[in-house]
This record gives sequence, C-alpha cells and structure tokens, in this order.
Amino acid sequence: MKYSKFISNRFLYSRKRKFFKRTHLLPLLGIIIGVFAYLSVSAVMNGFDRDITDRIVGVKSEVLVYNADRTPFTDYASIREELLKEGGVIAVAPVSRVELMLMKGKNTAGTALYGVNFVQQATVSPLFKLYPRDLSEKSGKIRRGIFTGYRSPEKYADNTILLGYDLAMELRAIPGDKIKVMAPIGTIPSPFGLMPKTRELVVGGLFMSGMPEYDKLFSLTTLDNCAFFLPFESGAQYLELRTGNPRSSLKLIKRLQVKYPNLLFEDWSSFDRNMYQAMRLEKVVMMAILSLMILITSFNLTGNFAKMIARQRKDIGILKSLGCNDRDIFNIYLRQGITIGFTGTITGVVLAIMFIVAQSQWHIIKIPAGNLPMSALPVDPRLLDFVVITAICLVISFLATLFPALQAKKIDPLKIIRQ
Repeated sequence: MKYSKFISNRFLYSRKRKFFKRTHLLPLLGIIIGVFAYLSVSAVMNGFDRDITDRIVGVKSEVLVYNADRTPFTDYASIREELLKEGGVIAVAPVSRVELMLMKGKNTAGTALYGVNFVQQATVSPLFKLYPRDLSEKSGKIRRGIFTGYRSPEKYADNTILLGYDLAMELRAIPGDKIKVMAPIGTIPSPFGLMPKTRELVVGGLFMSGMPEYDKLFSLTTLDNCAFFLPFESGAQYLELRTGNPRSSLKLIKRLQVKYPNLLFEDWSSFDRNMYQAMRLEKVVMMAILSLMILITSFNLTGNFAKMIARQRKDIGILKSLGCNDRDIFNIYLRQGITIGFTGTITGVVLAIMFIVAQSQWHIIKIPAGNLPMSALPVDPRLLDFVVITAICLVISFLATLFPALQAKKIDPLKIIRQ
C-alpha cells in the first residue's frame, strides 16, 4: 500500500529527506566499501592474470605440440600444414631448444637457445611486430619486441643470433658483435680429449619479452644452428601453435587431441605451472577474504535493523492498532533494507568503475618495485564479475533485512499498548 512506502521513507530518511538517517550510514558505508573493494581487487587480480598471460604466450605461444613419444619432428612441414587447416589455429612454427654457453671475450653466460624459422616464428610470436623503444613507460603497454637490431625476420640469416636484452647486457654484446656459442659438455673427440661443439654467430638484434627472467636467459637462432648442438641433424623438437585466445586454448587442445592421437598438446598454463597456480590461489584467497568482509557488513545491517526495531516497538504497536497488518509492517522494514542495500551496491559499483577507468587511462597507482615487469597496477574489468558480485550483494542485503523484518511483524500491539 502507499502508506507503507510513506512510513518506510519516514523511518529511512532524515526530516529534510536529503539523505539517510545517521543510524543507517554505517551499514551503507560498509556495503559501499565492500562492493568497491570486491570489484576493484577482482579487476586488479584479473589484470595481473591477463598481464602475465600475455607475457608468457608472447614468447612461447599458447600451445606446444610434441610427438607422443617426445621424439623430434623430422617432417614437421606436413604436420604444420595439417594443423593450420584446423579451426581456431592461427599460426604454427617449428622450434628446438638446447641449453648452451655464450662467450664474448671474457664474458660468459648460460642461455636457453631456441632454434626457429624466423619467418614462421614471426607469425606465432609478436616479438617482430613490436618495438619497445617506441613506447613510453607512461603508455602502460608491455615493453616487448625487438629493442635494437634487425626488425625484419627475413634478415636473420644462418649465422645470426637474437639475444634477450638482459642476456646481452651480461655479455656486453650489441648488434654486429660476434659471440661464441658453446656446448657445456665435450662431445667431439680430439688429441686433447673430448672438446665441446662451438659455433661463432653474429648478434643480429636484442629483444625484450616483458619477462625479466626470459630476457636474461633466452636467445634465438636458426633451426640448423640449434640442431648442430642436438643429437639430430635436422627437424624440430616441437611446434608452437597460436590460437589468438589463450582462454579458449584448452577447448582447442581437447578437440585436437582426439583428432591427432599421435601428438601431445601442452597448454600455456603448464609453462610456468607454479607461478600460474600461485596466482590462481592468491585470487581465490583474496576473493574469500573480501566475501567475508561483505558478510560482516550484512551482520552489521542485521544488527542495525534489530536495534531500530527494538527502539520502534511503540511505533509498530501504534501502526498495528491503526490498521496496519503484519504484511505492511514486514514491507516497511524490508523496503528500508532493500533501499540501503541497493543504494550501497550501486554506489560501490560506480566508484569501482571510476577507479578502474582512471587506473587504466592515467595509471594513478604505480608499482615502485624495479624488478617487476610492469610499472603500473594492471586492471581488467570483466562483465561477469560485475553482474555476479552485484547480484550477490543485493541478495545478501535482502537476506540481512529479512530476519529483522520477520521479527517486526510478530510484535503484539496489545502488549505494547498495555505497557
């Protein structure tokens, strides 16, 4: 009825009807802070997840393809052509990997040398499409790509090598320098015993991957140069496959695994499994803590209404004696709780959107740690998070008000009048 709405508003708002009464401000602020914190932290955790994912697949692609028995691909060209015909597969490139030593003068460093077909690798990896020197730190974008040297993959000949930026700094090497690539264990017989395989290569360029540990370890050369240090003379150890969407790569893997039982498909999340699992666990724990925060706010809302109903027992008794039934009393207090919950939730959502937009556009919050591969706090808002969190907060607000409202309608007006 209309009068129940009128009475509910009188209980809820101040006399001037400009804002809620003081007794309702604490639960209102609790809901606003809870929703804002929940959505903001969720966007930040998603941002870290997306950022690290982009950095990992930016170097290693989304899917690795092996022979089921882990033997090298001798005829990888035909398998590559078959995989390119599959829906969801954007590019495929052959890769080999071997751990070697690099030497330039008195400077030495260990490296994970990747043998690639540079032209095909450019379709899988974005390294040859991005130039970190063209990006400012204020842009907020991942600074990765060819830092200096040949930007075109066609210019990387058989005698060239592409070094990670930090690895090159350790060797004090720049494009055009000659470095010696050497196997750590001797395998070639000589009058002086077993000698390690060595090959001299020219530095063609330096790259930044966005992951400092990769920049300090990884280097790229041709497949033939890499095969020189491996037991097989030609071929590739595995294929890198790009799908364009890392989050759908698992579905693609399941489909391809059924069609190609002789191949083994490995998803990007297994490349750095410990880091990936730690990030997932951290997100679950943070969301659980923030859920408890919203739950505590609901207890505050319940306690606030319980105290208010205890103070308004006489008012409830008078209303019932004037003709208000139990349903009207129930609606009066339920309406107040829903109004507070809705106002707090919407305000928290608006503030969270403002924060996320401001952070994504102007990078208000910086990350001062120099050893991290990002300079600003990353954010990645997702519609599903907003819908689910908003719905949960509204439901919790409704349930938190439901118990006091049920208690209010049970008040006996005769006992109140006698008192």
